[in-house]
Amino acid sequence: MVGLGNSAIPFTLFAYSTLHIGAGLDSILNATTPLWAALVLRAGYGGRLGRSQIAGLLLGLLGVAVLVGTQLQMASSAAAAAALGATLCYGFAVNYARRHLAGVPPYAVALGSQAWAAALLFVPGLALWPAQPPGALAWGCAAGLALLCTALAYVLYFRLIAHAGATFAASVTFLIPLFGVLWAALFLGERVTPGMLGGGVVVLIAIGLISRAPRAG
Repeated sequence: MVGLGNSAIPFTLFAYSTLHIGAGLDSILNATTPLWAALVLRAGYGGRLGRSQIAGLLLGLLGVAVLVGTQLQMASSAAAAAALGATLCYGFAVNYARRHLAGVPPYAVALGSQAWAAALLFVPGLALWPAQPPGALAWGCAAGLALLCTALAYVLYFRLIAHAGATFAASVTFLIPLFGVLWAALFLGERVTPGMLGGGVVVLIAIGLISRAPRAG
């Protein structure tokens, strides 16, 4: 279940949406994960959300909206829906892992999640293999993403779920738009607007509120 909700399905949905709305907007939509995690916690697991926690989630979404600006108006509705569907899967997976895998070592959860996702995507990957094989640079980038940004990140992520709760763990995705803007400015020369800075400040305040909230996860 964690492999489906936290890897295979979200990866596929994000891959589709990125082709139509771009990775930058995808990273911003990814920041809605804590809201879905809180809603799944309340609706599916009977969890309670404190006032500060609710305020932090809503404030974080406001910050994300400021960061998005007018980009969402130009996005494909189907692609945006796919990205939001991926974050809904993340919201389910983080609560499922917290409830049912609390005693399992984070390394085992991360390995099982990625192995199950790889098995599910193996056949579709072969069927959709490109006519021109990827080059060495592409394979190197894929290996870096797999080892550092996925495998290591999931180990840390599941440790955070075990020690801090599902909703707080999911709140780290509020940082994704901030780093997306930062890397774009440093490596791609993109301009940082006042709206981006304002949205970033709001997001950081929201994370502070969530971190002080009662851990209902």
